[in-house]
Amino acid sequence: MGIFSIGYSALTLLWMGVVVVHTFFNLGAAEWASWVQAIGSIGAIIGAYLIARIQQKGADATRRQEAIVKLTQLSGLCAEIAEEAAQAINAVTRIYDRHVGPQAMRHPDTRLQNAHALIVIALKKDIPAEIAYAMIRLQRLLDITIRSLGQRQGMTAPVSPATLRLAQNRSIQSRAWQVSIVEYAEQIRAGADIA
Repeated sequence: MGIFSIGYSALTLLWMGVVVVHTFFNLGAAEWASWVQAIGSIGAIIGAYLIARIQQKGADATRRQEAIVKLTQLSGLCAEIAEEAAQAINAVTRIYDRHVGPQAMRHPDTRLQNAHALIVIALKKDIPAEIAYAMIRLQRLLDITIRSLGQRQGMTAPVSPATLRLAQNRSIQSRAWQVSIVEYAEQIRAGADIA
């Protein structure tokens, strides 16, 4: 039963009460004035309740909408950060694949460090657990890639097949986690479009 239905029902009952009182009792002007005042007071209380209830529902709807917008924005941001992290890891894999020596391997890890810092910032936000889990997995892959790249800096020897295979696996894993974050973000966006 809606708010207005309750209000209309209450007012109908009050009106019926007035009709019953008028039918069975012969009241004077002063007594009718008292009844009108009592009914008016009850109507004012019901009206105040209905207005407060409508305002509360409106405020709740606004808060829900703001939360949906925030969640949609955060999940979209996480998808962008995941894309950057996967590309940074993939870039290192390509460097490993192309390095044959005898020149020393030099590659600044700035892009990896930036992606790592962005993930740390994103994890401090109120993001869904599924996205947070995938971001943590990406962060771990970034840590391993940064460490691996640091160990290879300045080396002239070609990258071993085992090291290249590990780098390729990290690249594949990072892309898989990035795709899962994008899918979660799209699900959230689709849910927000429905709401």
